[in-house]
Amino acid sequence: KKQLVIAYPLAIQEFLVMLSITMFYKIIAIIGIVQLAATQIIFKIMHASFMPAIGVGQACATLVGKFLGEKNPDRAELAIKESLRGSLYMMVSVGFCFIVFAPAIIPVFIKDPNVIELAIPGLRFVGCLQAIDAFCFTLWFALTGAGDTKILAIADILNHWLIFVPLCYFLGIYCGYGYWGAWFSFGVMLTGLAPFLFIRFKNGHWKKIKF
Repeated sequence: KKQLVIAYPLAIQEFLVMLSITMFYKIIAIIGIVQLAATQIIFKIMHASFMPAIGVGQACATLVGKFLGEKNPDRAELAIKESLRGSLYMMVSVGFCFIVFAPAIIPVFIKDPNVIELAIPGLRFVGCLQAIDAFCFTLWFALTGAGDTKILAIADILNHWLIFVPLCYFLGIYCGYGYWGAWFSFGVMLTGLAPFLFIRFKNGHWKKIKF
């Protein structure tokens, strides 16, 4: 029963978030096939860059659960701060590589000049978001490791379905900004989640969760 209480919000959240990403791809496909190809390549490269933050985040979640179980919330908070530092170091370095070496990275995956022309600035845009991504990933894992799953799941679902998907359609198709309108909405989605996670972390509610 306790496992279900903790897990069901995250299960629903993962399903709906993945569905929103599918909608993002659909909107990009409506904009154009070249834009869809560029987006697919950028996401594949992004998935590789996620791995360090996911690893740090999972380790952080383990430590947070351990220290809270030992009734030591101060050490749990310290673990989160140290994990944030490590995650930021790694992903900012990756982001720097995306920005600087995008012209060398993209042609490894495709030779079509039209796709390359779109994917290079797209990867650089993603490189600028790496610090925010690291921040969100690490705090997300840390807070869920403390059992704070329900509110986080609701916030992420609302962020994707009330902001990300509508804004993607509005900017990308309705306003005619196309590829960049859709990607701008992706940046807004990430940036919008970060302050919520920070406030949730700072208010300390996660230190007092009981099961």
